[in-house]
Amino acid sequence: MKTFNVQDAYNRNDFKRFLQDFLTEDFVPNEEELYFDFKNIAKGYDLGESDDMDLSVFEFIVNSSHDPRVTITKEVVALMKKYNSKSNALVAFYYPNSDQWRLSLITTDVEIKNGKISYLYSNPHRYSFLLGKDCKKHTPETMLFAKGPIKQRSENGKELNYTQDLISRFSLEVVNKEFYAQIYRLFEQLVSTDLKHPKASDNNQIKEHFAVRLIGRLIFCWFLKKKTRKDNSSLIPEELLSLKALDGTTSYYHDKLEPLFFETLNKKRDVRIEKCATGLFKDIPFLNGGLFEPHDDDCYELGEFDQSRYFNTLTIPNKWFHDLFEVFETYNFTIDENTSVDMDLSVDPEILGRIFENLLASINPETQQSARNMTGSFYTPREIVDYMVTTSLRTYLKDKTDLNDQILDELFDVTKTPELTKQQKLDIFKSLTILKALDPAVGSGAFPMGLLQKIMFILNEIDPDGKIYEEINLIPNTSLLQRNYGNKYKIIRDCIFGVDIQEMAIEIARLRFFLTLIVDEEADNPQPLPNLDFKFACANTLISLPEAEDDLFSRANLIESLKNLRKEFFSTSAERKEQIKAEFRRIQELMSFQTFNAKQTALFNGEIEQYKKNKSVQLELNDLLSDTYWNPFINKSTPWFDPMWMFGVEDGFDIVIANPPYIALQANKGVLGKMYKPYNFKTFNSMGDIYCLFYEKGMELLKQGGILTYITSNKWMRAGYGEELRLFLSKYQPLYLIDLGAGVFENATVDTNILVMKKGTYTRSTLAHVLHGNNKQINISGKQWLENTFDSNSWVILSPVEQSIRAKIEKYGTPLRDWDIKINRGVLTGCNEAFIITTAKREEILANCKTKDERKRTDEIIRPILRGRDIKRYKYDWKGLWLINTHNGVKGRFPRIDIKDYPAIKQWLDKGGEAYNGKIYHGYKDIEKRADKGDTPYNLRNCAYLEDFSKSKIIWKRVGSIIRFCYTEKSFFALDSTCFAIGKYVKFLTFVLNSPLGHFLLKDSPKTGTGDLLISVQAIAPLRIPLPKDFNVLEQDSINEESEFFWMNYTYQKYHLTVEERNYINKLYK
Repeated sequence: MKTFNVQDAYNRNDFKRFLQDFLTEDFVPNEEELYFDFKNIAKGYDLGESDDMDLSVFEFIVNSSHDPRVTITKEVVALMKKYNSKSNALVAFYYPNSDQWRLSLITTDVEIKNGKISYLYSNPHRYSFLLGKDCKKHTPETMLFAKGPIKQRSENGKELNYTQDLISRFSLEVVNKEFYAQIYRLFEQLVSTDLKHPKASDNNQIKEHFAVRLIGRLIFCWFLKKKTRKDNSSLIPEELLSLKALDGTTSYYHDKLEPLFFETLNKKRDVRIEKCATGLFKDIPFLNGGLFEPHDDDCYELGEFDQSRYFNTLTIPNKWFHDLFEVFETYNFTIDENTSVDMDLSVDPEILGRIFENLLASINPETQQSARNMTGSFYTPREIVDYMVTTSLRTYLKDKTDLNDQILDELFDVTKTPELTKQQKLDIFKSLTILKALDPAVGSGAFPMGLLQKIMFILNEIDPDGKIYEEINLIPNTSLLQRNYGNKYKIIRDCIFGVDIQEMAIEIARLRFFLTLIVDEEADNPQPLPNLDFKFACANTLISLPEAEDDLFSRANLIESLKNLRKEFFSTSAERKEQIKAEFRRIQELMSFQTFNAKQTALFNGEIEQYKKNKSVQLELNDLLSDTYWNPFINKSTPWFDPMWMFGVEDGFDIVIANPPYIALQANKGVLGKMYKPYNFKTFNSMGDIYCLFYEKGMELLKQGGILTYITSNKWMRAGYGEELRLFLSKYQPLYLIDLGAGVFENATVDTNILVMKKGTYTRSTLAHVLHGNNKQINISGKQWLENTFDSNSWVILSPVEQSIRAKIEKYGTPLRDWDIKINRGVLTGCNEAFIITTAKREEILANCKTKDERKRTDEIIRPILRGRDIKRYKYDWKGLWLINTHNGVKGRFPRIDIKDYPAIKQWLDKGGEAYNGKIYHGYKDIEKRADKGDTPYNLRNCAYLEDFSKSKIIWKRVGSIIRFCYTEKSFFALDSTCFAIGKYVKFLTFVLNSPLGHFLLKDSPKTGTGDLLISVQAIAPLRIPLPKDFNVLEQDSINEESEFFWMNYTYQKYHLTVEERNYINKLYK
């Protein structure tokens, strides 16, 4: 296959030769100039097309490499539509007087109606390789050349057609995973072997936090190195940060990184040590912002000759930095963060988020368990973030302006430009720059960053020439770079807030926002970064500020002082920063002290120190100060959160948006359940999950009319533990609900939903949608929404015909819990290897009995047993397994089994051997240590319904993609992997539950993490099925598939279902 040198400037002939070999055989080359009038694209050529790939190929000359990438994509899509091009485009973009160029793939949506394809040119995505001088070869050569020409092929078990193969060559996900895997390897190497840390000893968490911070700072500086001045010099010289920077030094960390971090980037030039005021360091700007302030774990303290006192005790081998920089040198780094519309196949600032979310959050304070995950499973995908951000802002603007739905749709559509009056533009501009948005579980800052990007996109769309910006800010003749920096600065200062309980999350979130400001900085005169201590707080969002003896916020003068300090601190100078910190601490202590004893304490600062000397009150005062004191400057987690105290937000937020953690409250011995139960959450259920509490807290933090947008596990929609949350949410206005199912978080089994709520009274139905299969592209037109009304019952999304069926089921059905039946779970042994035996083992035990009486007694308590896997549709497949039913008795009915009366069974339980499943049962020690046992290790746990196993019953496997039911009149026991029911109507239930109608009734039952149905006692008891009045006829019928048709139709009649409704069910589960 003909290739080209990816480090050469763009050459059309080389590119065309590559296309002939790279694309499919049906590719028809062309070279025709295109005519258009665009702001950013100056000239273009049609280079050919392929029907097999649904692909057009173009070449475009772009006015400047600094032109907005999303705007360029918008212009290309407009041109594709004008020339009726294919739905996908392969485009070479190059710039005048530049040796660099981009090779981009642009995809758009198509619609198929009546077998015909319509090109919509909507929902565009652009994926680009940066090529040319000084660009890295690894990624483009691996993705484009190494895999050969485009072809139909298999990848990870999936069949790819030509178009899918082409799209896979432009996969940013592949690049991120590859980069992430190498960072993971080096992180583990640093923590486990290479890093020697004087404070770590046996505390690995110190090492992990040090490693996270070090890698984060290095990646930040590597991005910073990409920022060049007008003379083409980098903000950080190669001699300080590159492979060659390691030459001539025995300790690169102490010799170059510590001076760079702590004495240069962290200090203004006039206060730097001599080494950092001259030479390689002298032109490096002061960044401020706290990113490079030494932490305790950094162990940074200068000694004699400005050398670190920890030179010999904190060590990192140069070889580790060599390996890390080799990884960095392999990839292109782009300082401009990718969006969901436009993505460079380079390492962008979002990778910092992935490193935190997927790997480096070593310890989760809420579970005290390792949170590192090599799969990156719970990092919110960019497309999901974009949808949630767009929906939140669109809903917000609809309430704040007079914009109609069409204008709002066009405003957020990258392919369209709405017609707006000047007043409408002003309204949009002002509304977006005064909103207050909070992420209460901010992680690495994906949602706040998504909000910032979307707001910036809209501001640039409505104000491309800067007239509104200049009018509002009274600043004439601004450049695009100046406007972008000014708008970002204001939005970050006034609009965006984040909270997280994990310290490293806050550090990474702040770091990402520092980077986004640097993108639009003038490299020749960069401004110090703002201080984000009052923007991203490390705290427990779920717990409010402890109630005080009097109102902490009633002291207006102190509150106003805090407010002014917060505002000043954001952009303060280095000299003033320490003064503000001290003043802030003093006011907080004063407020806490007044709260401690408001009646006896004067308001003078001098009296506090005198009062604190009173030892009789010292401990009580210290307890109070620890409860109500917050120090934002040390980034230690505070056990409470208050938006007024921490952010100065008094009347609530306009938007609360998050992907809160998913942790069962009963996990880790119920530590979270015990922690949060005293706080009287309305959504609390001891069997529930912490995200339920986040829903409630999120609504509490909103102002009236505010918008909550969450992505969480969807178990609350159906599970019993979600009833409290469903009841709570039904008192507000759910606007949109999307059931995403599984697959949103790669390699994670959790099923998810997106819920958009408004803090207001429930006045209308909810627009809902279900995404089926693996298609998680959220691009939903109005026609695809289903109107649903929800209450405290299961929040199941239904089509109109399903809603009609469900209404009739509710009307004519009777809950099984109200039938004359009993539903129970199978036997739980606690050690199946001991108590489940084969027929051969049963015969062996019986043969070991010494007398006929012992044999008879033993035979009576060894009973045949069915497992879940043995249950088939209408029948069972018994595998010759038996239960040793050494039961614990039932009080008032029969005593527990005394093992002394069963010597042969005791011999087996004591000695052990090969178990029924091929595993080794180790004898008494295995049954002795189990949790589920009776009065003695030999006895099974209490089971009040033991006698029910001897009755006619319906049995089913509790977990499965399809649940099958069998009926038996034999005295089979059933293992705990099953449930069973006895009673008057179980024969009838067998027919109904095995039928398509049964599948419909069960389809919205609780599910496991892998998506299987979980049909427990709690799931089956609420099912509404009509009581059969022709029971005597039914009793004469055989239990088989032939009789099912009659009884299914009988049940349809009892529900009063129409022919259309019956056909819908039958077709759905054919």
